[in-house]
Amino acid sequence: MISKAFEEFKGETPVWYWITFIPQLLTSLSHREAKLSRSVLVKIAKTYPQALFFLLRTNREDMLAIKKQQEAKEERLRRQKQKSPNAKQSSPINRGATPSSQLNIGSRPGTANGENAADVKPAIPPVNGQADGADGVKTEANGGDTQPAQVQDAEPPTPKKPWEYSEEIMSVVKTTFPLLALSMETMVDQISKHFKCPPDEDAYRLIVALLNDGLSYIGRTPNAYAQDYKLPLATEANIRKFAETILPPHIRSSFEEDFVAKKPTMYEYIHKLRKWRDKFEEKLDRRPAQQNLETYSPHLSEFRFQKFDEVEVPGQYLQHRDKNTDFIRIERFLPDVDLVRTVGFSHRRIKLRGHDGSIHPFAIQHPAARHSRREERILQLFRIFNGTLSKRKESRRRNLTFYLPLMIPLAPPLRLVQDDSSYISLQGVYEDHCRRNGINKDEPLLFTMDKLRALTESRSNVRRPPSSSCLSPDIDRSQKYPAENPAMRLETFTAIQERWVPPTIALHYFQQTYPSYSDFWLFRRQFSSQLAALTFMTYIMHMSARYPHKLNISRSHGSVWGFELIPTIASGQALFHNPEPVQFRLTPNLQTLMGPLATEGIFAPAIMAIARCLTEPNGQGEKELELQLSIFVRDEMIFWFTQQHKAPVVEHELRKAVARNCEVVVKKAVSLARPPEAGNLPANQTVIDLVSKSVDPVALAQCDALWMGWL
Repeated sequence: MISKAFEEFKGETPVWYWITFIPQLLTSLSHREAKLSRSVLVKIAKTYPQALFFLLRTNREDMLAIKKQQEAKEERLRRQKQKSPNAKQSSPINRGATPSSQLNIGSRPGTANGENAADVKPAIPPVNGQADGADGVKTEANGGDTQPAQVQDAEPPTPKKPWEYSEEIMSVVKTTFPLLALSMETMVDQISKHFKCPPDEDAYRLIVALLNDGLSYIGRTPNAYAQDYKLPLATEANIRKFAETILPPHIRSSFEEDFVAKKPTMYEYIHKLRKWRDKFEEKLDRRPAQQNLETYSPHLSEFRFQKFDEVEVPGQYLQHRDKNTDFIRIERFLPDVDLVRTVGFSHRRIKLRGHDGSIHPFAIQHPAARHSRREERILQLFRIFNGTLSKRKESRRRNLTFYLPLMIPLAPPLRLVQDDSSYISLQGVYEDHCRRNGINKDEPLLFTMDKLRALTESRSNVRRPPSSSCLSPDIDRSQKYPAENPAMRLETFTAIQERWVPPTIALHYFQQTYPSYSDFWLFRRQFSSQLAALTFMTYIMHMSARYPHKLNISRSHGSVWGFELIPTIASGQALFHNPEPVQFRLTPNLQTLMGPLATEGIFAPAIMAIARCLTEPNGQGEKELELQLSIFVRDEMIFWFTQQHKAPVVEHELRKAVARNCEVVVKKAVSLARPPEAGNLPANQTVIDLVSKSVDPVALAQCDALWMGWL
C-alpha cells in the first residue's frame, strides 16, 4: 500500500528532508523497494549533488565488487554444468531454486563498506511468480491481477541489478554537474592514491592487533600463558600471512626468524610482539610531526587553481541544517600535513580552509575500520536525537548534546573523520603517566596474566577431573575455580591500583593542563555532562568493548566522544546483548576526574534528563523513539543475518527481529527516565543503581584484561 501510494503521488517531493536518509536509500537499492529509492536518489542527485556524491561513490565501488563476485560465481556454476551431462536437464529447475533459496532480495543488501561481500547477495530476477518489489508495485498499479496471464506468454522485463542502479545515479550526477563531479572525483582520487599508510604503519597496526588478540586468548584461557603452551594453528597461519604480505622487505627476515623459523610458545609470542611493537612506536615517534602537502599531492596543494567548480567542505549535509545556502566552500588545502600516531594505529591529518577563513581538520583513515558503515549509521541516529534534545528545555538548560564527529566515506577502505589535535584518549593519558614515571605500560596486564595462570595451575594440581582434557578451556575454567576466581581477580585488581595505576592519573593530567582552577572547574562540568551523554548511548544501545583507547577527551573544552560506537548482537540470536559484567564504563580514574559532586550532581541527573527528553514529550515519546530506532535497527539486523550466514530471512521475520530489539532499547531508555514508585527514593534511583553496579570493584575486576577496569 505504501509503495503504491508513493508511486501514485504526483506532488513535489521534499528532497531536502530525504538527505538525512541517503545511506538507507542506497542500501534499499538491493531491496524490493529499489525502484522507489532510485527515484528519490535521482532527485537528490539533480538538486544536492554534493550531499550524495561521496556516499554514492562508496556504494558504487561496493556494488562493483559484489558484481565481480557474482559473475565469478556464475562462471563457476556454468563450468560445473558443462562438466556434468546430467545438469543440462535439471538446469532450469536449479536456476529457479538458487535465487529463492540463497538470494533473498529483501534480506541481503550490499553493505556499504564491503564487509563479507561474498555473503551479500545482489538482487536477481526472481522466478516462480516472485516479482521484484518495485516491479510488483507497478503491476498492481496498472491493473492488479488482470494482466499476469497475458504477460506470462511474453518475456518478462529483467529487473535491474543494484550496481546498475548505482551506475545510473552516478551518471545522472556526472551529466548534470560535470565540472563539479570531475573536481570531487579528482580530489578523492588524490587522497586515496597519496595518503595510504606506508608499510611501517601497516605493520605497526597489525602487530598491535596480533598482540591484543593473543592477550584476549590468554584472558579466556589463562593456562595458555605457560612457558610450554604452543600457539593455536589459527595464530600461526595469521603470522605467516602477515610476514608474507604486510611486512616491509627489510625487516621481513628478522620477523620470520622470531616467529616463523622458530615457532614460539604463547609466552614467548606475547613478549616478542611487545618488543616489536615498542620498536615500531619508537620509529614512528622519531618522524617529523609535519610534512609538506606538496610532497604528497601537488594537485591538492594547488587545489584552488586546479578545481573546476566550487566544492563544499565535506560533512556539512550530515548536520541536519535547514538549508545549504550558507554552507562553507573549500578555498584551499593548508600546506602542512600532520603525522599522528595514536594507540594502535597512525593517520594523517589534513586541514581545509573555507572561503570564510574557517579551518576544518580531518583525519584520513586509510584503511578504515571494518565496521565503518555501521558506526556511521549509529552516529546518524544520534544526530536525529540531538535534534530532539535541542527542542527540550530539560536538555537545553543543561547544554546536553551528543558529541558526534563528522565521518565521510570516500571509498570502502577510506574515510575522513573530523579531527582535533586537542583530543587524547584515556589510554593516551595512562601511557603519558607511564612515560613520566618510568613504568612499563604492560606491567598490569602481565601481572594479571601471571596471577590467573598461577591460580589455574594450582587448582589443576589440587583436583583435576578425569575428563578435563576433553573440556573446552572456558568450561574447564568455570568448573575448576568457580568461587576463588572473583576473590582472586579482586585481589589482583587492588594490587594493580596500589602498585601501578592509582585512581588519580587522569585528574593530575588535566589539572596540569588547566593551571587555573576556574578553567578546570568549567572543564570538569563539561566533561561530566558529555560523559553522561556517551554513557547513555553505550547503555541503551548495548555497546560493549569500551576499551580506554576508544574514549577520547578534549583538552580544550572537555567534550567526549567514543570510537567504534557499534551495538553488540548476540551470536546465537538477533538480539542486542552486552555480555560484560558492567553496564557502561565508569572506572576509578573517571570517577576521580569528575569528583563526587559532579558524579551525583551532573553525571547521574544528566543521564535521566536525556532519557526523559527522548521518551516523555507530549506523551508520544516512546512511540516516536521506537519509530526512529526501527530505521537503523533494521540495518543492524540485516547485518547480523548476513554475518551469521543464515538462510534468507523472510520479511515478517526481519520485522519481528527489528520490533523486538527496538522494544529492548526503548525499555532501557524508559527505565532511566521514570522515577521509582516509592516516594522516599531519589527521582533518578535507577541511574544511581546502575552507577553503583558499574563502579563496583568486584564487577570491574571481572572484566577482560584489555578492558582495563583499574584505569
